[in-house]
Amino acid sequence: MTPDAQEFATRVKGAVRKNFNQSAQIYRAFEEKHHFFHTLTLELARFMDLKTGSIVLDVGCGNGISCEALRELIDATVYGIDLSE
Repeated sequence: MTPDAQEFATRVKGAVRKNFNQSAQIYRAFEEKHHFFHTLTLELARFMDLKTGSIVLDVGCGNGISCEALRELIDATVYGIDLSE
């Protein structure tokens, strides 16, 4: 990767991270009111036939709402990774 491309990639990642960090509070408030992500995660777990004790990698987990739901719903071991903090 050229130095210019590397600098551009670094700036884009920083901007995305900042945006996600700012959005996290909105997602959390929305979830507390509507329980959308918790419900969606339950349906996905059923669709994927996840069992108690499953090990799950949540790529792009954001603020971890789905990770929390999986731990609660099926006692899964959940690893989450995200660009934001």
